[in-house]
Amino acid sequence: MTNIQRDLFGDEVKPEYDNLRIELELIDGDTFESRLIRFKYLDNLRSPYTCEYGCSDVGMVGYMEANLLYEEAGLAFVNGAFIATILLCQAFIEHWLTEYISEKKELAKIPNSLERMLELCREEGLMHNYLVEQINNVRLLRNPFTHPKPYEYPYSISQRLAKMKKDTKRRPIAEDLLEQDAKNAIDIMHAILEI
Repeated sequence: MTNIQRDLFGDEVKPEYDNLRIELELIDGDTFESRLIRFKYLDNLRSPYTCEYGCSDVGMVGYMEANLLYEEAGLAFVNGAFIATILLCQAFIEHWLTEYISEKKELAKIPNSLERMLELCREEGLMHNYLVEQINNVRLLRNPFTHPKPYEYPYSISQRLAKMKKDTKRRPIAEDLLEQDAKNAIDIMHAILEI
């Protein structure tokens, strides 16, 4: 039973909105259309091999971490958390690739880094080189967010924005670049599920 507060005249007193609630409602309204666009984009990527609540339809049953990474990558992308999307996609790809390599190759030990796994895939022809390069690109874009890199690192946002400005003579926006990177990471995450 809810306890309804009433004023002196017996009328229900509606709780006042606090400032944080109002701010969040404004943000929801301001970002709804862009979130809807990204949600539709993500929905179009889903294949018969993926399911709404993770990737259990693609043989990742029992790998709760991979399932959670897959779901959170989608949620991060829809909500505009583009750096998180890149990080989560790369983590999912690494989980998936570990399983993929263990199914394709009899190894005493799977390489312990994405870079080494990709080298193995290249050397052994375990997947098309184009896909190996695309996964490597996600890794390179993720690196400045997970490892300290020198300012000159060519895949950092700062360097890429400076190059874009020089090439296009217009001022690029970091969020636009990150959104495109996140789209690419989401695309690659879904592409590997088609192998």
